[in-house]
Amino acid sequence: MNVVGLYGAIGWNVLISDNPKLLKQSEDSWTHGASVTLIKDGEHCVSISEERLSKIKYDGNFPRKSIEYCLSAGNLDKNDIDLVIVPSMANQQFYKNYINKTIEKKVKRYFPKAEVRIASHHLCHAYSSVFSCDYNEGSFITLDNAGSVMFDTSGQIFACENHSFGYFNKKKGLFKYYPGIPQTNNLGNYYWMWAYHIYVNKIGKEIQLTDPKHRETFCGKVMGLSAYGNTKEFKKDYRTHFEGIPQVALESFPGRDFNYGNLTPENKAKQLQYNFENAMLEYMKELKEKDYISDNLCLAGGVFLNILANSVLRKNKVVENLHIPPFPDDTGLSFGAAALGLFKSKEVVKLPHNISLLGKTYDESEIEDSLVDTKYKKYGDFDELCDVVSGYLADNKIVGWFQNRSEFGPRALGSRSILMNPTPQKNKDTINKRIKHREEWRPFAGIMLEEYQEEYFMDTYPNEYMLYSLIVRPHKRRELGAITHKDFSCRIQTVNNELHPEVTTLLQKYNEKTGCPILLNTSFNDNVPINNIASSGSFNTLSPTAFATNHSEGFEGFALATPAPNNAILENPQDNWVGIIDDTYTQGQPVGGYGNSVNSYRFRLNSFSAGQSAKLIWEKLDFSDIGNYQIKYDLAHALKNSWDGDVIQILASTDCGVSWNTRLSSRKSWFYCTA
Repeated sequence: MNVVGLYGAIGWNVLISDNPKLLKQSEDSWTHGASVTLIKDGEHCVSISEERLSKIKYDGNFPRKSIEYCLSAGNLDKNDIDLVIVPSMANQQFYKNYINKTIEKKVKRYFPKAEVRIASHHLCHAYSSVFSCDYNEGSFITLDNAGSVMFDTSGQIFACENHSFGYFNKKKGLFKYYPGIPQTNNLGNYYWMWAYHIYVNKIGKEIQLTDPKHRETFCGKVMGLSAYGNTKEFKKDYRTHFEGIPQVALESFPGRDFNYGNLTPENKAKQLQYNFENAMLEYMKELKEKDYISDNLCLAGGVFLNILANSVLRKNKVVENLHIPPFPDDTGLSFGAAALGLFKSKEVVKLPHNISLLGKTYDESEIEDSLVDTKYKKYGDFDELCDVVSGYLADNKIVGWFQNRSEFGPRALGSRSILMNPTPQKNKDTINKRIKHREEWRPFAGIMLEEYQEEYFMDTYPNEYMLYSLIVRPHKRRELGAITHKDFSCRIQTVNNELHPEVTTLLQKYNEKTGCPILLNTSFNDNVPINNIASSGSFNTLSPTAFATNHSEGFEGFALATPAPNNAILENPQDNWVGIIDDTYTQGQPVGGYGNSVNSYRFRLNSFSAGQSAKLIWEKLDFSDIGNYQIKYDLAHALKNSWDGDVIQILASTDCGVSWNTRLSSRKSWFYCTA
């Protein structure tokens, strides 16, 4: 049987003419973490999140690219799929009465012969954890911000899944699920709402709470910020109720009973994290004491991306065996859905040995085809390659590492990673400025040979998937200067030859050269900064041949009014009209004294206030093979008012944006044109 788990927005704008109050939602949904999993003939084949292919952070739209990717990896046709399971965003009755047929119609465009089923959001989370663990029997808990929405008879949302638990026995085919009590134990929503408030307070700038790009970002950022605060003025912000089913009631939410006073964002973050950890610990202990959970416990849901809270549970040994999958967030829903579909058919999914590496591999020809316009050297011997790369790392170079199957889940785990020497403390700032563009308070993770864990860290335990944080031993903090956080913690991943032979070999070579078995490890991308800049993070390598004649970098191939070319970074704080124009498109106004230039780019900055600026940063260009070159710009500008004090500047950077040199800076007397 070929089973697909599919998670992503499926338009809710279908709607029900006789019930207009029901939620209307376009396909560009507030969902996030869209993904697809394919199980082929009872064996896991491939899993991928849409963001890895679309390059849109937390992409929650319908996963078209992921569908194509999975069918290709499985060497299957769309007609070969027998069953598709879709995690729901609403209660079963809503789907049954209204939009099941719409979802089925949408899915059948891609899988025409498949049976289509809908499953609970939390149930799919639970299956993702249960069927990625080694236990034959045990219990599970799902905690997140919100799962499937529940509607009353008038079409109003009155509750949603946020706390679920149950037990399983794979051999007996048992899976008992209790959806919990809606709107209680809502640790996920509590953290999410407070984290949003604290993050906005910290950066001094509003962000859209419902924007998919931000739905998870600020939670992780506030968790990192908490290391800079203290709990000297700690106020307990939760109550426990242990009559009947154990519950946790959170006392406050932003905008209501704000009881953190005038604390700094750092101290608010620390208070939030402390309340969150302790509430979860008390709750779990009580569940164990009353036998609601067993010593084999599986956890899933976005709450368990909080590695500090995970570490508290692990350190306090609430249960003997704790399993959190590498994909506890919504990314893992497709895996859980596919596993559910197979289990309902009396089969148990067969997994690869390393459950974090569920993407596909690429053969040499595919890799070489992708490098056709790039300078590279091929090494036939992998040990030699690792020897060369470890030498670069020892010389403090930044290395992009691409090996084996790709990761499934939010963490870089040694297959698609950026690696760097972890020792110089300044390396944290270096990699931030050159590549990652993250807030300065956020830590970087490490990857290490597992046999050295006790030598470097206190209170150690297996950490194959970077789900826990450890405290660096005092005498090792200087050696791990770039990855030791403010509170002396470190997010660490341990590897060995059995689970991850490629990166293990590299670490062994690096250890031989430096005496250090650890590297800084971060995701293989160019992060989106807080001002919502979009960047390809790629290098356009220009050969001498390209410059035999003039090389023109225009705007061909872009639709009119495209917000920004995908080979550029755009920062436009006032959201003025910015877009591509040609000689037939002027947005109703002339462009300037030169008229309309073909394939031009235009800012219309009507709404700017004093001191504000708009920036357009072109893609990185590699001129290393060029002896002599010139870069020329044609530009024109028209003042809105004769008294405006506009300045136009052109700057260039030769160190990937760490510093900039001004090439042109001119005021209105130079570039003023009559409009």
